[in-house]
Amino acid sequence: MKKKPLTLLLALALSLGMFTMGALAASGTRTLEVTFKDIKLVVDGTEVVPKDAAGNVVEPFVYNGTTYLPVRAVGEALGKGVTWDGNTNTVYIGNAQALPYQVNGGTLYDGSKPDTSFSVAGQKYTKGAVLKSLQSSYSLHEDYNFEGSALWNTEGCENMTFTVGCAGNLQWDATLYVSLDGLAAGEYPLRWDGSPQTITVPLGGSPNVKLTLVAETVDTGRLAIGKNLAAFYGIYDITLS
Repeated sequence: MKKKPLTLLLALALSLGMFTMGALAASGTRTLEVTFKDIKLVVDGTEVVPKDAAGNVVEPFVYNGTTYLPVRAVGEALGKGVTWDGNTNTVYIGNAQALPYQVNGGTLYDGSKPDTSFSVAGQKYTKGAVLKSLQSSYSLHEDYNFEGSALWNTEGCENMTFTVGCAGNLQWDATLYVSLDGLAAGEYPLRWDGSPQTITVPLGGSPNVKLTLVAETVDTGRLAIGKNLAAFYGIYDITLS
C-alpha cells in the first residue's frame, strides 16, 4: 500500500479522463492524501485497464475509505458512452437525457415545478425548452440580434423525435436549424400561425444534436426594441430511441 499527495483542481474533478470526486465537488484547489493499492477493475469477469481520453492509464485510488474510479473507463467498460459538459460541470453516461443539457437563448422546463409551464397552440407543457430569437435589420444595440439553441447528448440513439410550435403571441416566423456533431443536417421553416410540427431527426450515430432557432429578419425602424419582443418557439414531447 502506498500513499501519495495529490493536488486536484476540484472544479475539473469530473472532467473526462479524470477521477470522479463528487464528495468533494467544490471550487478551489485542495491537497489530498490518497492511497493507491494497485486496485483492479473487473467487469463481467474481464479485467479492464482504466485509461483517460488520450489513452493514458489512470489508477484508481482510495480516499477516506471510498474507492474512486475514472468515470470514462467505468462507463465504457459497461458499454456506455461518456460525455462531459464543461459549461455545467456534468458527466453524462449512456443515452442522452430527454431534456437538453444545454440551453442558450431560451428557458429549460424540467417538469419539477408543475406550476411552471409554457403554452403552444393552447396546450400547456411542463417539460421541454422554449427558444427565443431576434434578427433585426436595424438596432441601436448589437445584442438585439441573437438566436436560441439547445444541445442534447445522443450517444447510442438512432433517432430523435420532438414537436415544435410558437410559444408566444408575437407574429414572427422562424427557422429551426438542426446540426449533428457540429455539422448542418437540415432546417425546418416555422410559422407563428401554423400547427405545431412533429419532426424526426435520423441521428446516424452522432453523439450530439443541436437545435438552433433563428427568427425572420424584422425591420425595427430607428428605435431599438426590447428582447422581450423576440420570437418564442417551444420544443416538447422529446424522445430519443
